[in-house]
Amino acid sequence: MHKRLLALPVALMLSLITLVSSAEAAQTPVQVTVQLSASINQSMPIARITLSQPLTIKQIPNLMISHSLQTNWVQISKLRFDAFVKNSVIPNVAYTVQVPTSFSCTSTCTVVSSYSKTLVSGVDILWEEQLLSQLGYMPVGFVPAGSSKSTTSLIVRSTTTTSTSSTTTSSVDQSSTTTTTVPTTTTTARTTTTTLVMPKVSLKMAKPIVEKTSGSFTWLYPSLPQSLSTQWVPGVANQILKGAVMSFQDVHGLATTGVTTIQTWNALLQAAKKSEFSPRPYNYVDVAQNIGKAAPQLLTLYIAGVPSFRSLANTGITAAPSDPGTFPVYLRYASTTMSGTNPDGTKYYDPGIPWVSYYNGGEGLHGFIRSTYGSRQSLGCIELPFSSAGTIWPHTPIGTLVTVRV
Repeated sequence: MHKRLLALPVALMLSLITLVSSAEAAQTPVQVTVQLSASINQSMPIARITLSQPLTIKQIPNLMISHSLQTNWVQISKLRFDAFVKNSVIPNVAYTVQVPTSFSCTSTCTVVSSYSKTLVSGVDILWEEQLLSQLGYMPVGFVPAGSSKSTTSLIVRSTTTTSTSSTTTSSVDQSSTTTTTVPTTTTTARTTTTTLVMPKVSLKMAKPIVEKTSGSFTWLYPSLPQSLSTQWVPGVANQILKGAVMSFQDVHGLATTGVTTIQTWNALLQAAKKSEFSPRPYNYVDVAQNIGKAAPQLLTLYIAGVPSFRSLANTGITAAPSDPGTFPVYLRYASTTMSGTNPDGTKYYDPGIPWVSYYNGGEGLHGFIRSTYGSRQSLGCIELPFSSAGTIWPHTPIGTLVTVRV
């Protein structure tokens, strides 16, 4: 009788031991090797994990990332998975990622060991270009996938205005090594007639698509020269995008750095939600130095993509040439003093320089009195007759691109 009573607890104990052993066997340790991205953005994976044994997507725990950033796993091979961002990434923010190094798995897995890594988010350039183009800050329009039409269409009607102004000029002693001028005693006053084509632009815009959307871009301004259009590459940070960001920042009262900060990104999203289109036409300045050619040096101003004004210009001498390239206007003065050092070591001090738009360090568009224009005479700046500089200046706000070609 007593032997039978003892037999039942022993059987129960053996059964419990078997259950515990089975549970322990089911908790499988899985080693995790992780490759992290250099930064966080909307389109590229944050991390790629390689497992020591196969798991399903449902078993793998999501990455833990600060600021409530959520991810989805995408399987790319039997043992490899990529983590993609599911919600919006704020640019230029430091996110802390809890990087797993091992899992304990049953029907699902839990993180057993991990380490922390801080990644700074980048800017989703395609998304940024989509928003800026829809708001009219870019020379391109955005065409959503499945559509044949851009959300922005352009109608340009040109009119010509002619103004006459008296400009006092002095004959000067020109030097091949300095911009400092020494007027002679002969001063003449002449009347300059300026012809400016002022396009009347009608931008027909649909309500912007705020969320990132698949699509393509189309060039809006066929009259803009190749000096600009050949620089356009979607999804690549370039001067066209930088100029558009600076223009947007200027319109919205932000620091005009050309860098998409948190404040700039939030303002851009809000502008798209409210359909706050750019109040400015798309303007552009092209300077042909024509070095080694018979043609004179010439500046062309494009207003709303239309060649609207041309003027002879002076660029940098051989000892201080104008830098070739495309640059956004970043600083402007109606009048300022320019000073510095000539190539020969002497100093110059020129007060009252009018209509200045700096675009590349100390290089800028501005008025300057010379006896002639159309050749290399400056220390790198683009010198213009006073009347020409005054005509151009209102049309070169912050962010306007200036291309200087050899």
